[in-house]
Amino acid sequence: MKIKAYSDLSPLLTSALTPGVLSNGIPSPEDCRREIEAGTLDAVKIGQGVILVRDRGDFVQLNWLLTPPIPEELPPEFLRRLKTAVAEIPGRAGDPKQAEAEAIFRRSGFDPLFRRIRMTRPKDPGMPSTCRDDSPFSIEPAGPGEPDRTEIKNLLASSFDPLTGCLPTEKELGEILARGEILAAREGLTGELAGVLHLRSLRGAAEIRHLAVDPKFRRRGAGQKLVGEFLARTAGLRALVWLRENNAPASALYASAGFAPDGWESAVLCRKKEI
Repeated sequence: MKIKAYSDLSPLLTSALTPGVLSNGIPSPEDCRREIEAGTLDAVKIGQGVILVRDRGDFVQLNWLLTPPIPEELPPEFLRRLKTAVAEIPGRAGDPKQAEAEAIFRRSGFDPLFRRIRMTRPKDPGMPSTCRDDSPFSIEPAGPGEPDRTEIKNLLASSFDPLTGCLPTEKELGEILARGEILAAREGLTGELAGVLHLRSLRGAAEIRHLAVDPKFRRRGAGQKLVGEFLARTAGLRALVWLRENNAPASALYASAGFAPDGWESAVLCRKKEI
């Protein structure tokens, strides 16, 4: 079912919010409206539940509300219509609902790719000393025009897997830049783009969505300075970041800035398009 207005989607979501529902979270109304306007959001009824199919170009991302009786696996007719699909299943470590949802998707032909952990920094703990440095980088919000847009797009594309990196589309990147949600680190002498930090405001918190540093500028303090600027601009808010569980350099960077694992994790699974 192609969604043409949020008023079409809202009743489906409301009717699926029943006791015992399994969900990996539903995009905010604002995000849904943007995707509806772009024509990239479908909704599929699964019993009394609903799965959102979010078209990302070469693949789709799935968000769902699966209501009791919970299916053992997803319907074959639904799966046959899918292009390559990615599903991320978050939950607290040991959460039986997370394990149940993961089992459903595995039985439906989704293969596990990796796991993520979430790290959190409490609000107002003070600026960490590691972020007060004299590294040769200036940090400013990136502009919405060229060449910033092309440089940032290329750096993100070279730093994250296009399938699982949650990269913004071309249109989304323009909107993100217009909202001032990307901080750019530039080398002081040459003005070269050294790194970027993509942030997002949540209710009572701020999230680091992407942090990318050009390989030739790594280990020179660009990442620390970007994180420090993020913390300065979001002072008073709890800070969140998701990262792969075995990403030791990223974990060390965030730990040095006062982040710590908070017990939340996620499984990332993928089902390749049937040929």
